[in-house]
Amino acid sequence: MYKWLFVLAIFWAIPLWAMDSEERLTLQEEELRLLQEAYDGQINRVMGDMNEKDSSAFFEARRAGKFVTWKDFEIEMPALQAFTVQEVPYGFSVKSKWNSRETATILVYTRDDELYYKVTVGKSASNDFVRMVHAVFESDGETTFREGTPCNSQAVSCLNGYEKGTSGKNKK
Repeated sequence: MYKWLFVLAIFWAIPLWAMDSEERLTLQEEELRLLQEAYDGQINRVMGDMNEKDSSAFFEARRAGKFVTWKDFEIEMPALQAFTVQEVPYGFSVKSKWNSRETATILVYTRDDELYYKVTVGKSASNDFVRMVHAVFESDGETTFREGTPCNSQAVSCLNGYEKGTSGKNKK
């Protein structure tokens, strides 16, 4: 918590008008990583606690429509200088405060006990912004879904590889 406050204090001390495009991209990347850390940290904590006794507990909760919103995870998003952040089911969307065309929606899916991202970047965003967002929210590993199985592209949680999948219940 104190680390975020320190980082944010530094960001607020830098005047926006004094930044060039490279400095803005650097700040945007740092803030996206801060968002990722805040969001993923809480999901991993909740998932770890739930799955400690039963490895399918988190999956079953998501199947029942739980753990969709920030409130479900007790996520508090940090205040940001470069982005406005809005909650969406199973993730969040960001919009640059400097360029309204630079938007992205990040959905966070679970595959067994790993997190994966489905990233949708606005069509008119700059190439630099697109590359940066994909670099921050790059999913490790192979394909995270397989069509024709319960763990298809619409599944927000999967268990035992492609054996079980659920699209959850979108609530807000």
